[in-house]
Amino acid sequence: MSRWTRLILLISVGLNLGLGWTVLRSVRDGENRPPQAGRAWRDRPASGDSAGWRRMMQHRVDRLSSLLELEPDQAARLQQLQKSNAPLVRAQRERIEAARLQVRTVADAESYDGALVRGALAGLRRAQADLDSLTQEFLMQELALMTAPQRARYLELLPLDPWRSGRSGGPTGPGDHDGDPGRSRNRRHRNE
Repeated sequence: MSRWTRLILLISVGLNLGLGWTVLRSVRDGENRPPQAGRAWRDRPASGDSAGWRRMMQHRVDRLSSLLELEPDQAARLQQLQKSNAPLVRAQRERIEAARLQVRTVADAESYDGALVRGALAGLRRAQADLDSLTQEFLMQELALMTAPQRARYLELLPLDPWRSGRSGGPTGPGDHDGDPGRSRNRRHRNE
């Protein structure tokens, strides 16, 4: 067996073991959804796990406090905003889950009725739009607590424009990456 064949075989075994471990862990944890890419999806608490959600939100406040260099009173107000907004977000997420279930129910019915599926999808879109509106309002409340430099840094952290954000792992568009014109994927922009 050649050295390259052995290397490919070892890589394949490693990838399969990693996938198997992820699948076993998701089954063992009682999750019904397939494993998702990214830490946020793997570590997201179950919808009924209020303690898990509180831990996740506390982690968010701690992380933002560090990254944005928030003053203690700013961090406390941010945490208070999260506590007061959490029930609204939770209720809206439950509406979305109910709408998703409705879509699955009508789409999986014995006799397919396009009008019912279309209506269920419209209900899901409305529920998601309502959550987007809540999220926008909560974002505005959070931005109001911050200084101008903190707001600028916070907006850099958000995936508002994934094509131009500095977030690693996201899609990258043409142009400089981290100020390095040599890393541009689009050669036209290198000399500009």
